[in-house]
Amino acid sequence: MKAAILIQPGIFKKIPKLVKSEGVSFAIITDSHLESLGTELLNGMKAAGFKVHLLVLPFGEHTKSL
Repeated sequence: MKAAILIQPGIFKKIPKLVKSEGVSFAIITDSHLESLGTELLNGMKAAGFKVHLLVLPFGEHTKSL
């Protein structure tokens, strides 16, 4: 598996152009403090035609373990 980390202003608007999706679903996983950012990304990806879901976890250390 190959992965990249991109950090730059306006990255959410660029992600749909950077991601290749042929029959693939995406999941955005965030916590309740960053839900608005997850929703912004979700809306941009859906507008670009991606099949994507948002999962919002409660904020806090207790959600960081399996």
